[in-house]
Amino acid sequence: SKASAWEFKVASHEKFYVSITWPNSRMTKHCNQQQPTATLAVSKKGSSTVHMSETGHTGANSRHMVITEGAGEYVVAALVDFPHSNQAHEAYIGVYGEDDTSFTPSSGDADDTLMSMIGAAKNGKACTAVFFPEEGLFVMDKSKRVSGLPTFWSHDGGLFAYWQAHGQQWYVVTKIRFDQVKAGELWSAAKFNSHRIVCGCEDDPGGVGGFDDVHCNEVKGQAAKYSNVKCEGAEYSKLVQRFCPVTCGVSACSGSSTAPVPTPAPQPAPPAGGGGTGSQCSDRTGINLKVNGKKKTCADTSLCKEVDGFKEYCCSSCAKAAQNGKISGGSCLDHEPPGITLNSREIEHCSELKGHCHHSAVRDRCCTTCKAHDDIAA
Repeated sequence: SKASAWEFKVASHEKFYVSITWPNSRMTKHCNQQQPTATLAVSKKGSSTVHMSETGHTGANSRHMVITEGAGEYVVAALVDFPHSNQAHEAYIGVYGEDDTSFTPSSGDADDTLMSMIGAAKNGKACTAVFFPEEGLFVMDKSKRVSGLPTFWSHDGGLFAYWQAHGQQWYVVTKIRFDQVKAGELWSAAKFNSHRIVCGCEDDPGGVGGFDDVHCNEVKGQAAKYSNVKCEGAEYSKLVQRFCPVTCGVSACSGSSTAPVPTPAPQPAPPAGGGGTGSQCSDRTGINLKVNGKKKTCADTSLCKEVDGFKEYCCSSCAKAAQNGKISGGSCLDHEPPGITLNSREIEHCSELKGHCHHSAVRDRCCTTCKAHDDIAA
C-alpha cells in the first residue's frame, strides 16, 4: 500500500463530490478480493479545514465526501490498504461536479501530505515530533507502519500510536501489541482526534506519568523530588523526558514550538517510608497491602491508575509499568453512560455500579466512582 496525493482546481461555486473507489468481490468474482481499509482526505489550499470521507457501509467499495467550500485549488490525499491476499490492488480517485477537472501530482512526499491532513501539522507540513496529552512526546517512525501509514512512538519506546481509518482517530497502545495491530487487530489504551494532538513539544501539566505528583519543575538538579527520577542519568530518565521534554531539552524538540512548565499546586508529603524512601522512588517493603479488604502486591500494577494511594506504596513498580507502556498516563474518568448492561438493563450512570467495582470492565468505565469507594491500607 502506498499513499497518493494530487491537486485539482474547481471553477464552480456549487458543491462537488470527491470519492475513491476500488474493485469489490462482485467485480472480480474469480479473484480473491477482501475488504481494504481506506483513508481519503481533502483540503482547500489556504484553508485549515480538512474534509474526511465517510467510513462507508460494510462491504462498500468506495469512500466519498461532499465539499461545499466552492471554487479554488484543492489537495486530495488517499491511501487504500489492501490485504496481501488480494489480487487487485488498484483504486481510483474521482471528482464529480459541474466542471471538468484534471489532476496534477502534488508536490512533495505523498506520505507527508496525508499525514499532515490526518495528524498534527504546522504550516501545512506534517509534524514528526508530537505531544499526545497525558501520554507525552511521540516521534514519527516511517519504518514501522500500520495499514500503510507511519506510526508514532513514545520517546521511551513503551507506547505507539497508529491511525485507525474506520474511526478516523489515532489509537495509542503498548508496544507489545504492535505485531497484533499490524496483523489487523484493534487495540487501544487511549484514542485521539487529530485536533487534540500538539505539534512539537509540551511539558505535561500533570507531571510524569506513573508517579504521584512529580511535576516537571521537580526533575532537575536540586529541585528533583527523587534521585532516580530526573532528566538525565537516572533510572527513569527516558520516562521523565517523555512527559517533560521541554524542561529536559529533548533533541527531538529542536525547532518546535514549546510550552512553559506549569507551576503545580503545593502537594502533601508522602507517608513516612513511602515512595520516596531514601530520596528514591521505590516500593515499600515489609507491608501487608490490602485494597477493599483483598490482599494485593505491587505486582498488581493495574491499580496504579485506578486506586488512590497505590503509587505511594508501589512507586517503583508503577513507574516501571508506565515506562514499559503497561499503564496509560490518561485521566481517571467516568463514562456517562458507561455502556454496561447489568441484569439485562442498560446502565445510565456510574453511580449505579459502585457496588460492582471488583469487575475490571466497571473500573475501566467508571474509574472516578470506583476510586471514591476504594479503601487501601498497609
